[in-house]
Parts: sequence; C-alpha cells; structure tokens
Amino acid sequence: MYNSKNRNGQAHLYRYNLLSGLWFLMILRRADGFNLSIATSHVIPAYAIASKAGLLIDSSPCHQELKLFKEAVDAHVLWSLRMLDSSGQPKSGFIHGNNYWLGHERQCDIIMNSESLALSPKVLKNNSIYRKSGEELVPFKLKFFVAYFVHNSTLQYNIVQPGEDLITLGLCLPAKCTTGELSQILTSMFQERTLLFGHINNADFRLQEVKAITRDLSDFFNFRMIIMGLLMLVTALIIIAATTYDLCVHQKNLRTADLCADIMTNGKPLNVDSRSFEELSPARASKNVIKVLMCFSAYTNSKDIFSISIKKDSIEALHGIRSLGMTWIILLHMALFGFTYMDNKVTAYQLAQSLPLQIMSNGSVSVDIFFFMSGFLLAYTFFENARKRSQDSMNGTLSWRIFFHRIIRRYIRLTPPYVIVIGIADMIFSWYDKNSQFYIHDRPFETCPTYWWRNILYINNLFKRSETCLFWSYYLSNDMQFFIIGSFILFLSQRYYYVGMGIFLTLFIGTTITSGVIAYTNEYAPTLDEQLNTLDKFYDPPWMRMGPYLVGLATAYILVVTLRRRLHVKRTTLWLLWGLGISCSVLSLFGLWKRKITLVPTSFYMALHRTAFGIGIAWLVVACCTNHGGIINRILSLKIWQPFSKLSYCAYLLNPIFIGIFHLSGESPYHAEIMSLGYLTSGVVVISYLGAYFLSVMFEIPFSLLANIYFEGKTKEKNQPLRNTLSKNRIT
Repeated sequence: MYNSKNRNGQAHLYRYNLLSGLWFLMILRRADGFNLSIATSHVIPAYAIASKAGLLIDSSPCHQELKLFKEAVDAHVLWSLRMLDSSGQPKSGFIHGNNYWLGHERQCDIIMNSESLALSPKVLKNNSIYRKSGEELVPFKLKFFVAYFVHNSTLQYNIVQPGEDLITLGLCLPAKCTTGELSQILTSMFQERTLLFGHINNADFRLQEVKAITRDLSDFFNFRMIIMGLLMLVTALIIIAATTYDLCVHQKNLRTADLCADIMTNGKPLNVDSRSFEELSPARASKNVIKVLMCFSAYTNSKDIFSISIKKDSIEALHGIRSLGMTWIILLHMALFGFTYMDNKVTAYQLAQSLPLQIMSNGSVSVDIFFFMSGFLLAYTFFENARKRSQDSMNGTLSWRIFFHRIIRRYIRLTPPYVIVIGIADMIFSWYDKNSQFYIHDRPFETCPTYWWRNILYINNLFKRSETCLFWSYYLSNDMQFFIIGSFILFLSQRYYYVGMGIFLTLFIGTTITSGVIAYTNEYAPTLDEQLNTLDKFYDPPWMRMGPYLVGLATAYILVVTLRRRLHVKRTTLWLLWGLGISCSVLSLFGLWKRKITLVPTSFYMALHRTAFGIGIAWLVVACCTNHGGIINRILSLKIWQPFSKLSYCAYLLNPIFIGIFHLSGESPYHAEIMSLGYLTSGVVVISYLGAYFLSVMFEIPFSLLANIYFEGKTKEKNQPLRNTLSKNRIT
C-alpha cells in the first residue's frame, strides 16, 4: 500500500509524534501543580467538550450542565464517570482502519434508570460498599450524540474506499445540548488540535456532522411510509380474508370434489381439477371474484412453496444449484456490505488475498450462476414447448403475442415484491440514519425517492451507482434486459433461424470483445480496491455480464434440440468433459490469485472469465440432465432444495437489508474473522429465507397468479392449471 521509502518516512514521523505526545504529558506531570483535568481534556473527547463549555453563552442550559458534568468528573462523582464511560474514546487499530470511537448508547440510557440490578441482597450490599449509590443517578436528562469528522492522517493505510477517513465518535451528554452547540465546541477543539490523538497520529480533523439519537417513532410517519404501511395493511387484510375462505370453504369443496371424482358418470370418471370450487359456486359472476381472492390465500400459496413434487421434464439439479448459489451470494454480501463497518479493514484485505478466500474476493461470478440459469431455463422451456407443439399452431402472429405476454407476465411477477423491498429499504435505512451510531454511505432513503422509476423500468444498471436505488438491484435490470433480448432471439429464430443465430453470435462475440477492450482502455488492475471502485464500469453494465446468459441459451439448445437430453460418450471423453468444465470454473474463480497480472492478460481475463465460468456451470447442468452427474447430481437433486430455490428471488432482494440491520443496530464495529463470518452468514441465510417466505406469499405469488388469470384464454396455456403455469414461470 506504501512503498518502503514512504513507509520508513511515515514510521519516523509516527515515532516523532508519539514522542512529542509523551513529552507533552511528561511536562504536565513534572510541572508544579500538575492538573489532571488538563491532561484528561487532551485524551477523552467527552471531557474535552465539557472543558470547552465556556464557548457557549452563560444562559445556555447546555453550558450549565456541561460545566456541572466537568466539575463532577473532577470530583470523581459516580454518575459523571458513568457518562464518561458511556462515551467513545480513541481505540487501538487506527493505522489498520479502526475509525470507530463508539460509545454505549444503551449504557447512557441506563444511567437515568433508578432500578437496581436483579442480584442477590448480599451482592448488592457488597457493591454498595465500594460505591456511593446515591451518586449513581445523573441530576439531568441525557441524550446520546454521534459526531462524524474526517481525518487527514497519512499514517493510516489508504485503501481508497468511501468513508475510510471518517471517524465516528459516540457521546453521552446532557439532553439540553443541541447539535449546533456541540458542533461549535467540536469545531473549536479541532482547530486548536486539542486531542492528543491528533498529535500522535499526525492528524487534523474536520467536523462533518453531529446528530442526536432520539429513537422517535414519528420519524416513520412521512408520506412515503404511510403509503407503504397502508399498502401492506390492505394486502394483509386481503390475505387474511382469502386464507379464511380457503380453509373454511374451498378446502371443503375440494374434499367434496375428490369424492365426486370417484363416482362413475356414463362409465367414465368425473374429471375435477384444483379449481373445482368454481363449479360448486352458485353464481357465475362470483367465480372470478373467488378466483382472484384465492390468489392471495396464504395456505395454498404456502403449499405451492413447500411442494416437493417432481414434474416430468424438470431438471431437479437446478434447485440445488440455485439454493447453493444464493447462499454463496449472501456470504459475499455479508463480507462486502460489512466492510464499511469493519474495524480491521487492512486485515480483511490481507485475508481476502489468500487462496481459499478467492471464493469471496472474486465471488462476483456467483451471480453469473443465476444469469446462466435464467438464460438456460428461458430457452429450455421454449424448446421443450416448441417440440411438443405442432407446426401449424406456431404461426408468426401468435408467437409475437406470446412474446409480449411473457414479458408482461415476468414484469408482473418480479415487480410487486421489488417495489415493496424498495419501500422497506427506504423506511429502514431512513430510520437507522437517524438512530444508529454508524454512518450510512449507501443511502437508499436519498436515492430511491428520486430514482425509483429507473428500478421499475429495469434500467438502473445503466447509470452511476451514486444514483442507484438499491445498488444490488443491478442484477434484476440485467436479467430483465437479457430476458427480453433472449426471448426476441428465440421467437425470431422460429421463423428466421439464421437471422436469430446471427444476432446470437454477434452478441456473444460483441460482449466478449467489449469486456476486454473496456478493461484495456481503462488500464484495469484486478486488485480488490480497484474491483470495488469500478463497479459502474465492470460489474453493473449489461455488456459486461451477458456472456453467461448467452451460454445458458446455447446450452438449452444443445441439450434439447441437438442431444435430446441424451449423451452417449466414452468414459475417457466423459472424464475429459468433466476436466474441461471444472477447469473453466476453477480458472475463472482462482485465476486472479496474488493479482499481480499485467494489463494484456488482465484484459483477456476480463473478456473471458465470466463466459468461461458459465461454460463450467453449463457442463454441470448437461451432466446432471444426461445421467452423468453421479453423486453430484444426487446431492443437487435432493427435494429439500426445492423450497429454498423457489424463495431465492425474494431472498436476494431482502438479504442486504437484513445485513444492514445487523450492522446498524449494534454498538460495536464488525471485526473481520473467518469463523465469525461463517456463523453470521448462517444466521443471515435463515432470516433472509424466513423474510423471503412472507414476501413471496404476500406479493410474489399472488400477483403472478393474477397475471395468469388475466392471460388465461389469451395463450396456448389456457387449459393449464394456474399454479402449474406459476411453476413454469419461476425463472430467477
């Protein structure tokens, strides 16, 4: 991070400033009438603020209470020491990235609580011997403040990340102080270089913001939050009504229909499907209302999620691939989104450089699993349906009508939960911005009210990340754009095969060349800091991510049309194919280890690695579909993966929010360790899927079924049960 010459210079500077600070304390110590108050004001920020109370006007309540606080500290009164103990102080690890001088907000609240601990009388009596219990309660109300200020120390390792020079200071101070008054005092402190920490670390400070943590519920009551709350309330009431009807009426009708199915009519069984309640309903006009209402039944929708039936022509291994891929993404998000709140950022970088942890530092290819599967399932479903349909039923007019219907269906399925998550993120992060000690660098409560329309049009990946609402939603925009392009190619190829093939090859070659050229012209170096700082150029745009999707389209064509799901090869050839597939994945994932690569090889890597990783996944899918997967196929095809697979879309939407809640609700920074990361990721996986269940039951499945009702009778799928169509449309 620094060359040796600079590092030696910084070391000399550090020793000089450290000796200067120690010499300063020695002078104070040797001086006649040594004043501990002066020394303390140079070390403890909260006491330094109290010492500067004279900057405020005498009539200010803040001035009076800060003065009382300082006098109590000088007299070692217990309540004032508890205030001091609840406030933040400089911590170790500054040079390696620890800028968190967090206090203890809850401890600050407890100071005003007169209740004693629930301990035995003997212990309480012993405690009172060593402290004056009458001095525990503070004589005025307290409030917890947080000050953010920027340092310019060159001793701290510079890793070029947002907010890396921002210091966070927690302060337990009188509630009558305003943020303006504290800002005035802190600004004066920084100008006079009051804190010894600045002298030791060769740092000046510039105040950015002071905020008071109030935990006022009125923060929730703005127009956007009210609209979101009403929408969720109305949906919940509809779900309650639908579920009640389902359990009390519809299920009884189904049981009656099952009995009727056993009765022979004219020597033939009576055919009854899952919608038989319609025939049992007395009024035809009410059938559509009941049908719409049943889309919101939590009981039936839950049965759909947890159904583990195996359908004909389905590829069960995809459920395992999708579930494990989502776990990988959550692990990556846990490390990536938690990086901002780490107190050992340099250590985290060093850990990420190790070979095993390339699965995280180069883990962006995990998303390419989903791009591949999305393209594969789109083409697989298309070619399977085309194989089953007669040629006469596939006229051009009908094909293009189905093309637009499928796009609209997909939009309706994906957008409702997406919009809800945007609202939830706006509400939650807005709350934590006012009530967390941590500064939020990615601010959806500021970007979403302005740029939400880009999200619902699925074009937000074409703009800068600083103007992005939910920065992890770039995937949804890419996937929707790829779905439209892929569907267009497939439908066009039905009548103009070579035109469709030409467009496919042009896109495939174009995305490969474009990725390499952009890397070369930007002189891209694949270091961790460069990866995080160039997401707008190399991670979000569709022309950088389309390779695996196109590989998915091609794989489905080869599997269904060319191989007809059969692959007869010699054992030697089979081992060669396995070796090729594994090599593509391993080289893509671990090819950047050490990251000391010149520009030309880096450009080739950027051009090919995502496509190569997609080829590795493609062989895995082909092997599992053609009975060459062995134990890998058996593991990936376990029925337990199916519910997790169905919830993966909503889990993807929600997991960054839960990760943010975990970090922002704490009173200590995150310390990067391998074991703790594994434990925390496991918890986030559980809570993400739990939240995904409710999001899917409330907003994903109901609106997808409503879309199926609308299009019922407009396409060739009109005779299929609604929930079978839902399962077909689960392409995530």
